[in-house]
Order: sequence, then structure tokens, then C-alpha cells
Amino acid sequence: MSEAPRYRRIMSGEARLWAGPVRAGLWLVSRTYQLVIDARNRRYDCNSSRVRRLPVPVISVGNITAGGTGKTPLVIELVRRLRARGRCPAVVSRGYRAQSNQAADELLLVRRHVGEVIAVADADRVAGGMQAIKQGADVIVLDDAFQHRHVHRDLDIVMIDATCAFGYDHLLPRGLLREPLRGLTRADIVVLSRTDSVDADRIEVISNTIRQYNADAPILRSRHRPTQLAALDGGCADLATLRDRRVICVAGIGNPDAFVETVRQLGATPIHHIRRPDHAPYDPAAYRTLAAAAEGFPDAEYLVTTEKDLVKMEPRCRASVPLPIVAVAIAIDLPSEDDRILEAALERLLAPARNEDCDAERALQTDRSD
Repeated sequence: MSEAPRYRRIMSGEARLWAGPVRAGLWLVSRTYQLVIDARNRRYDCNSSRVRRLPVPVISVGNITAGGTGKTPLVIELVRRLRARGRCPAVVSRGYRAQSNQAADELLLVRRHVGEVIAVADADRVAGGMQAIKQGADVIVLDDAFQHRHVHRDLDIVMIDATCAFGYDHLLPRGLLREPLRGLTRADIVVLSRTDSVDADRIEVISNTIRQYNADAPILRSRHRPTQLAALDGGCADLATLRDRRVICVAGIGNPDAFVETVRQLGATPIHHIRRPDHAPYDPAAYRTLAAAAEGFPDAEYLVTTEKDLVKMEPRCRASVPLPIVAVAIAIDLPSEDDRILEAALERLLAPARNEDCDAERALQTDRSD
């Protein structure tokens, strides 16, 4: 039996006889979902006054499917590049499942890599953007906002995971698509992630599908490159540390299987995998699960997790889990030609000739019920 989560086996068709009626039911629900999404998109397509423009450049990094496409490494890279140009960028996210006493995990991860950065979590990205501007931001990077059309964006970047590009070709909940593929017409740039995990023919098929809906947006190829191991106490270690080691993998991300495959590519042997819900917090019950796994697999030498999980763990976790805990730090790499395309897009975005007569007061008058 496949190690993929049950819901993915149902969506993909890998689970056959017993899952057929389930897929049929999910398809019916997805038709209702499509009606809602189509109606919402028509409201924005036909009424531009619903879109609020912020008085600074806005970059959106989003996707067209649910689950992990690897947006956060690109957000981190954009923040670094904007800072290198002397700008003061802010990251604005929805703050999904953030705990009352801490920021959302994506924002915690951004801060881990780039240090102190203006970061705002608000389901209303216009209000969040204005809050960031009041704190001194002169560029806004929206994390996971492709479907949040209430705020105008000057550069709309869509990430697509090459290993599961179009969410099993169905809308939620039958598949993973957040909206029909025709939504790609709004993208300024499409970035394919994890292209090193598929062959050239598959990339060509994905690119041809994208071009059916958007013939103008550049399609960039990227890969997620492991850089080092991050420890719970803030230290780091070489990736070779995991070579020939038996490990327990822990992942609370949208695509946990991709993470396990990365760990394998580092030379480790995953002997157990704990799949946690995306964005799930680490509470005492979660630590008990980790401790039980460590005791149940006494030959495990490390507990390997994602940085997104690590930033939510507390140092006291070390006392309850009898294994060293490390996370695989990830950076995003682009081929030189694609890197130049992204650089040129940023240059155009930040050019002095950008429209400067935005009405900030109008941006504040948002319909928070949208």
C-alpha cells in the first residue's frame, strides 16, 4: 500500500474500488464550491472598484492549489533581494492557525532567515498592508494571496509544485485546486517548484498547460535546495550529519511526502513518518506523540523535521523527546536565465515611474466582510 496520506490516494485515484463512491460525493461538493468561486471571481472581474490599491508596490506570492508548493522560501528570497536594493519590505499573511501568543509559522520562518522584518498577520490583506506601511514598509510581500483579490498587486507570482502541478485536475474537495485553471490568466510570473524531482517531459507538459491559459507570463523553474541542518537551540550542522542515519520524520506541511523524499536524498533512512496537519501547533499532546515515536523506534538516531515545524517547537521539547531534533533548512534556486527574469521584474516594479497617486485613505475603507 502507498505511504501517501489516504486523502491523496482518494483524490489521485490510487485508491480504487472502496474510494469510488467517496470521490463521487467529493465531486458533487466540488461543483458547489466552483459555483461560489466563479461568482466571486466575476464580482472582481466586472467591478474594479472592489480592488483596493495600496500606496506602495505590492508583490503577491500564491498558488492555485491547496497544500505546500514551497512559497515561503521564495518569500524569503524576495525579502532578501528587496533589502539588497535598499528597500524596507514587509511580509503580510493571513496568519492561518496562528496561536494567540505567537506569529503564524510562515512569519516565524521568515524572521528566522532574514532577522527582524516587518510582519503582519491579517485575514484582510488591505488592512494588514496599511498596518505594515505605518510601521515603515515601502514594499509589501503578500504570502499566499493569489485568491485574495481585494488588494491590488503590482506583481502576481504563482507557484506550482511540479510533482503535483494541478491538484489531481479537480477543485476542492475532490482535488486540490483552489480555483479553475483559467485563474492563471491573472499571473504575471509562474514559478515551478521542485523541478528537480520530475523529468523534462513532465515540465514541458505542465508548461504547455499553463500556456493554454496564460501565454504571456514567464514560466520559471526552481528547485528547493537543502542548505544545512538547523537545531532547536539555534545551532546548525552539516547536511552530511544525516548520511547513513536512521531517522524519524515529522512534517506538518502541505506536502509531507516531498519532505521525506528530501531526507532520503540526504542519505538518511526514514524508518517512521509522523504526518501532522498543515500549520498545526505544538502542544503537550504533540510532544507526547514525538516522545512515543522515539521510544517505539529505539534504533532511530535523529528526529528530522521541517523548519516550519521547528520554529513552533519550544526548547523544552528536548527534555521530553529522547532524540536530537534537527530541521532541514531549504533555499530556493533558479537557473541563471530565470533568475534574470525575476530580477528584471523587480526592477520594473521598483522603478520611480510607478504610479504614485494612490489614495491611501481609500485603501483604509475596506469591506472586511469580503
